[in-house]
Amino acid sequence: MLLGKEYGQTGTDGLSAIEREFNKAVEKHLKILVFLSGRNDSTRDRRVSNLIRETGRPSSGYVYKEFNDTSDLKEYVFNSLVELLDDEGILAKFPFDSTICEEATYRNINEKLVEEFLTHRAIKRKVEIPKTPIRDFLVKTIKVVLEVDGVLKPTNTAILFFCDYPQEFMSQSSIKVARYRGNTRIEFIDSQELAGP
Repeated sequence: MLLGKEYGQTGTDGLSAIEREFNKAVEKHLKILVFLSGRNDSTRDRRVSNLIRETGRPSSGYVYKEFNDTSDLKEYVFNSLVELLDDEGILAKFPFDSTICEEATYRNINEKLVEEFLTHRAIKRKVEIPKTPIRDFLVKTIKVVLEVDGVLKPTNTAILFFCDYPQEFMSQSSIKVARYRGNTRIEFIDSQELAGP
């Protein structure tokens, strides 16, 4: 929520759009980020001052920052969003490839894809195909499946390489290819989305 000097236009309920959004967020128990422009309260609309008092109480639990210019605002918004994502457990604590894909299980691993990988690897590197069971190879050798509390959990790497449909777990793992006439992107011909392992 961005607050300045003016309250804004009111609707038939007598509230501004920002106050209606604020009330809805409070009702839904959402985390609210409040950014306040300037420190001079004497020039603010009375209703803005009331909102500031409501959001500025330490017990409110809202993230509350005062800024003087756009560079301050950008910094505060960025830092607040990073903190919010970290609090929600959304920011990765480990590198993407070694992070467990929480929604997936070992059953999502196609061992035939692992066999194909091992065959191609043996040909390229001129080495023998390992004699160990595939499960042991994934857990102990290349470590793309981790054992957590006795349960085998694939990492993002395992899902991207050895899952029949990794997009089920990572929507961003598909590629969209577009074709245009000539070497400018003016005349579109067609496109295709590439999905799968």
